[in-house]
Amino acid sequence: MKKILGIILIMTLIVTTVMTAHAVPAPMYVGDLDHDNDLTILDATRIQRWLVGLEELDAYREKYPDWITEKLALYLGDVNGDGSCDILDATFIQRYAAGMIDARMWDFSTWAYYIDDIQLYADRDSGKAVVGKPVTFHAQVPGYHENDEFAPYTYAFFINGEKVKERSEQTDMTYTFTETGYYTISVTCYNRLDCTAGHRISNYQVAEPYPLDQPMIVSTRFRDDSAKNFGEGPLCVRAEGGDAPYQYMYRIVNCDEIPLPDGWYAEEQTDPAASLVYTTGYIDSPVLEIPASIYRKAAVYEPFTIIVTARDSSGAVSEPVTIDYFVEHLIG
Repeated sequence: MKKILGIILIMTLIVTTVMTAHAVPAPMYVGDLDHDNDLTILDATRIQRWLVGLEELDAYREKYPDWITEKLALYLGDVNGDGSCDILDATFIQRYAAGMIDARMWDFSTWAYYIDDIQLYADRDSGKAVVGKPVTFHAQVPGYHENDEFAPYTYAFFINGEKVKERSEQTDMTYTFTETGYYTISVTCYNRLDCTAGHRISNYQVAEPYPLDQPMIVSTRFRDDSAKNFGEGPLCVRAEGGDAPYQYMYRIVNCDEIPLPDGWYAEEQTDPAASLVYTTGYIDSPVLEIPASIYRKAAVYEPFTIIVTARDSSGAVSEPVTIDYFVEHLIG
């Protein structure tokens, strides 16, 4: 039984990023409807011809209508920022191109935003879920903030290509699988201009419930939707088996000469040559906020070891899980 559980524990989730056809070329400047990186009389002419039905407003939309949404094209044509594209915008471009106005009523040198990528992950991220137990999938645009000009973002969720949650501002989708097998979970995200990006989890496995008479840690993951570096965010742990609820003990090794974080204490050293170990003791939280002193030292490429143990309500203790903790900075 332990050998089988070990196999379950080391299973990893295969994640594939999918960029949809709506991911458009950049840069795209407001007013630059022919996409020559300048605001000229030719852009005014495009608006005039579009107003009388002779051509598409945007050159990209004309060539690649699946790439450029109608809302995005109208946004690019709204040079004076009054909420519509009309002859006033064409006149503004003509006056600007002729040097008749110095100040821009609308900053056309801003890149029109399209969604670069989207995160999708499951709260049961050990590589599998089980039949009959709800699992929640989370989607988020990286770096999202409330004042984002192109919010609100909306999300539609799919399982094996079939829509299971209609487009809405809700970033979560909870689903209970009724059959075992492998599934593809995907999400499509839309911004205010209906530009889209997608992400999917391929071969998400759903298995029969596996009985565990002892508690076992089946998932550990660092998670922060806005993280710019690998290793940022809290450590999220999930236990199965035994008698829920669980308590968790977190121990950090190799952390000599670091101020003791609040709520932690140092284990008594039985071997004077051994590294100092900080521990929380058993606490209720399955989420560990990495102490700032630990994060700062890890951020300069000094790895630490985190050891997590779960204890169920009957007092049974899981095998410890060891995690190498370091912070890897992303480039770009």
